[in-house]
Amino acid sequence: MIRDEASFPKEDMKSLLSNIGLPVYEISKSHWIIEMSHRHVKYGAEIIENSQWISCSALLVGLDKMPENQKICRFILELNARLNAAYVALQEDKLMLVKVTSTEDFREYNLYRDLTSFHVTHEYVYEQLLNTAEEMNIQFKF
Repeated sequence: MIRDEASFPKEDMKSLLSNIGLPVYEISKSHWIIEMSHRHVKYGAEIIENSQWISCSALLVGLDKMPENQKICRFILELNARLNAAYVALQEDKLMLVKVTSTEDFREYNLYRDLTSFHVTHEYVYEQLLNTAEEMNIQFKF
C-alpha cells in the first residue's frame, strides 16, 4: 500500500541532524552548523529553520574587495545558471553557496538528499572558483 506523502508526520530537525553521522553544532533551537569537507576544503554548512523555509549556506571564498572585473561577475551568473537548486550569493565580502527548501514538504529523506546535493555542489563550485581565480588573476581569501 502506498501512503500519501502528506500523511507522514513532520520530522524534528534536531533529531534528524543528530543522526547524519557528521559533527553537528547547535547554535540555537533553529540554527545548526554541520562540519563537512571535500578534497579541497573543510567547511561549515549552516542550517537555519524558520516557519516556512530551511536554508543551508556555506562560505565558498572571501573577497578582499569585489573585483571590478566584468568577467568574474559574468562567470558567477553563468555558474548559477548551471547549478540545480543552489546558487552562489554575495554576502558582504564573501561568496556563499545557498540552498533554500520549503518546510512544508520537509522529510528525513529530503534532508539527506539535500545535504548530499549541497555538498557535491559546494565541491564543484569551489573547484570552479579555484580555476577561475587562477585564469582571471583574482585574489580570493581561501
